[in-house]
Amino acid sequence: MDLITNYESESEPESEGNLLESTNSSAQKDQTKKRKIDSDSEPDHYGRIRLVPHIVGNWSTHIYIKITLPDELMEKMNLIHLNLKERFPSSQLIAQPLHISLSKPVYLKVFQIKPFIDDLKIILNCIHSFWIGYCELNLYHNDEKTTSFLAIDINTGIAQKPKFHFSFLWDTYQHMKGLNLEKLKSNTMLQQEEYFVDEIQCQIGNHSYTFDLKTL
Repeated sequence: MDLITNYESESEPESEGNLLESTNSSAQKDQTKKRKIDSDSEPDHYGRIRLVPHIVGNWSTHIYIKITLPDELMEKMNLIHLNLKERFPSSQLIAQPLHISLSKPVYLKVFQIKPFIDDLKIILNCIHSFWIGYCELNLYHNDEKTTSFLAIDINTGIAQKPKFHFSFLWDTYQHMKGLNLEKLKSNTMLQQEEYFVDEIQCQIGNHSYTFDLKTL
């Protein structure tokens, strides 16, 4: 599967509000600025740094596969987190559902959104549903080396370059760069698992779009 190229590292998209809101009034701009200040100072960022400044009229766009994991694997992820907490107390599990990013976040203007969705629908209508497999832990860092992600690589059913994966835990890069990944792998027995992909998701601002793939 080769929907998007040049995706190499994990980066979380930022929601920019409601697509239906007007961006022309000064009052709305003031509210947006206040939301940005409040958001950047909220404690639930746990040290994460917002790298892309908020620009009124830009809508964060992200294409991904939403993935539901078996309970046994979720229990192992929780156990990994508990074991890492002693050394990495600021590490955080990523909220469910997890996802496999097919693109880095890009930013669209309002007039670009409908053509983008229409084109994406045409492309995805030609793709059949498929199986993917996964089993190996890996560690990823964003391009700016501010945040690190513990993830599980996709090893079958999808292109291997770039390396697709789903992240389940994150911490700041300064903390996680000291992680001994090979030791963690040897202490964590993961079995090969498979997941059936029959839809692709796209998030634009706070609007979600789901595209069904062709049945096998």
